[in-house]
Amino acid sequence: MIELKPAAAKIFALSRAKLIGQSFLEVIPESLRSWFQQGLTRCFNGDKGPNLGSRIEVPALRADGSQFFAEFTITRIRMGGQPMFTIYCRDITQRKRAESELRTLSQRIISAQEAERSRIAQELHDGVNQLVASVKMRLHKVQANLPDLKPAAAEIISRCEKLLVKVLEENRRIAHNLRPMDLDQLGLAAACTSFTGDVQLRTNLEFDCHISSQVQHLRGEVGLHLFRIVQEAVNNIEKHARAKIVKLSLRFQGDFVVLKIQDDGRGFDVQAAKSGMKRRHGLGVTNMRERAISLGGTCEVTSVADRGTTIVVRVPVKAAVSHALGKTPPAETPA
Repeated sequence: MIELKPAAAKIFALSRAKLIGQSFLEVIPESLRSWFQQGLTRCFNGDKGPNLGSRIEVPALRADGSQFFAEFTITRIRMGGQPMFTIYCRDITQRKRAESELRTLSQRIISAQEAERSRIAQELHDGVNQLVASVKMRLHKVQANLPDLKPAAAEIISRCEKLLVKVLEENRRIAHNLRPMDLDQLGLAAACTSFTGDVQLRTNLEFDCHISSQVQHLRGEVGLHLFRIVQEAVNNIEKHARAKIVKLSLRFQGDFVVLKIQDDGRGFDVQAAKSGMKRRHGLGVTNMRERAISLGGTCEVTSVADRGTTIVVRVPVKAAVSHALGKTPPAETPA
């Protein structure tokens, strides 16, 4: 470093005299120095590199060796014909702490939602469905014990029975969407297959699913979040995409469990959805990202007008695989 503002010296808790003449890499944790140096080298060689002109968030070191979150903005300049850099640094520790608290709150909301969904599904199954089934049986007894019913009355009872059957089916569908029994009893692969099969039966969507049997090793929480992402994505496709074919794959790839959902629909503006300008898509994308982040993973959404949308979720294997499994499933060759 050949020049340093007093504010920067204060951030690193080092005197200006000690920092001048030192390599900037001294304030970067050792594990990240090689990466940071490579980025600077590419900039010196004329390449834009991953850092130049963009804001990057990395841990930085203070004089006592403690780390804090810093935001760096790197700009290349020339002085005396020599390439140099100005590096703007901001201490974003408070912001990162606030983001962490918001993330924790978001995860607690998701957990509360799942608990409430499970409770409602159980009440529908044990309460409402039992009452409807009881009414249906009583109507059937009335019809059997009164053979001399007028045709009009018999027709009314028959229609009531048919309506009650539809109520039972609708209640089961709602309860299944709230908390799929397949997910708890048979696992993620069966739940995804059952869900997409049901959607295909009642819509014009055609599904091409490739789900690895290895996903049965996923922890219950991971399977639940991935299934919810599939639900959210497919529901959005059904309502908004005007698609014909949906491709769904779920497999282990290297150090990640990768979920990919792709449709051939009309697409949408991803940036507008992120900013909340498109409310429905925005909420859906946000929910999927929050679930992926809660698993330590990522959710990438790309969309092209009239060429469809692709959603890719990556979750680290170590976070996803059941602790009881004892070992990590082998990586699979992408299809």
